[in-house]
Amino acid sequence: MAAPFLYLPPASAEPTPYNVLGRWATENQTLRPVTFDGQNLYLAGEKTIEAWDTKSGKRLWEKALEKGADFRPRLAGDLVLANSKTYMMALDRKTGETRWSIKPDTPLGTPYYHNGSIILGVGHLLTSFDAATGKIKWTMSTDQAKGIWYAPTAFGKEHLLVGMGDGFLYSLVAETGEVEWQVDRSKEWQYLRQLYVWDGILVAGGYKDNLFGLNAATGEEAWYWYSGNFINSHLVYGGATYLWSPTGWVYSLDAKTGKRNWRTKSDYFPRKSKKRTPWAPVMAEIVADEKGIYVLDMKNVLHIMDHKTGEGTSAIQFTENLRPFVVLEAGTKRMFLGNRKGEILYVEIN
Repeated sequence: MAAPFLYLPPASAEPTPYNVLGRWATENQTLRPVTFDGQNLYLAGEKTIEAWDTKSGKRLWEKALEKGADFRPRLAGDLVLANSKTYMMALDRKTGETRWSIKPDTPLGTPYYHNGSIILGVGHLLTSFDAATGKIKWTMSTDQAKGIWYAPTAFGKEHLLVGMGDGFLYSLVAETGEVEWQVDRSKEWQYLRQLYVWDGILVAGGYKDNLFGLNAATGEEAWYWYSGNFINSHLVYGGATYLWSPTGWVYSLDAKTGKRNWRTKSDYFPRKSKKRTPWAPVMAEIVADEKGIYVLDMKNVLHIMDHKTGEGTSAIQFTENLRPFVVLEAGTKRMFLGNRKGEILYVEIN
């Protein structure tokens, strides 16, 4: 069982931009993004799902997966979910024991936990499971034959918002699945993905190169934004929407109005008067805390930027090949990364 180590550079060494506080070998090589609950880290890959105590560096449990995980582990009360497009397992967070599982004949989408229920697409059915028992609470049928891939989100305690792939935005009663209202925008989107609600506005990606700001109570459009190229992912944090566009910019938009707060060039080319190096493309999701926003590019450089201005505060070059995710430890300068050997790195930024 791997244990953490603390790296202390010699007194004469030059300052380094980061220290590796722990390096933990998992049973996987291809890690999905990890999930951190403030104490324990949950990870999954092509072989196992595992839980690690980050204070001691000890693995708490591991469980073999019949097929590799397609999604990050997700927490659901006292459960952690392991799932791919062919199965979902609800495991006890403390022991890894399987509470219940499903393995349907139709593909599974991304799960969402809300108020004691786990909601996800099972083929063309949006399905709500009781988290404690695995029993189906309700289903909602759509005309989307290819599967409902993206998770819904909650609006308050009683409502779910979901864009399932048929071009509609639905508001559902969370407890029963009853349709409260629906809006047909099939000429503008098929799916809606990465749904966030901020101050009554649903911010959602239209799968290709646009973002929508929609009134979460009615579905009416509050704002629309076109990036000019495919948007891999976006983040809503502190009233702003952040994204990287393959057009070569990092953007901050006001989540309420859609107005641009700032944009920062990421693909600038060096000139005699400019020593900055262009970024590599970005696959990792942007993350943020009170200190800034963090963007990991595909050449293993972590770009840290100011929320208000978009100015880069640092660019940290890591010395090993990383998987495309960053998970922050709240209130610290520490984070969790994964390398392409299947190791978890517990890192502190200097």
